Amino acid sequence: MLRHDLEKLYPDNNTRQIFHAMGRIQCFLGEMEIDQFVVLPRYEEESIVIGRIKRNYEYIPGEYAEYNVRNIRKVKWETTVERSQIDEDVLKSLNAPLSIYKINDEATRYIHHLYHGKGAQSNK
Repeated sequence: MLRHDLEKLYPDNNTRQIFHAMGRIQCFLGEMEIDQFVVLPRYEEESIVIGRIKRNYEYIPGEYAEYNVRNIRKVKWETTVERSQIDEDVLKSLNAPLSIYKINDEATRYIHHLYHGKGAQSNK
């Protein structure tokens, strides 16, 4: 069903692009959990922000209409880390081309370490 809908919505996309979109949607809807870390690179500021998911998936058609955003998960952004303080291998994993993906266990441990203080500034 999802594949068929995406193919109708994006008729110019190839099969690989459709499967990538399906994977991102599945991750956003079904795999992300409350209290999991979320890491967002901020390229203009040369930093990353680290937060935790605070609510399950929601469809809100009007609240963020000016941003064309209707599918959300609330995140509490708590920590900012300068990119220069982050291990190069972890940065590479954060620069993956997908918008939503699961980082490897080593990167997860590293982010957990950053979240709990080393080199981080609080956004609280």
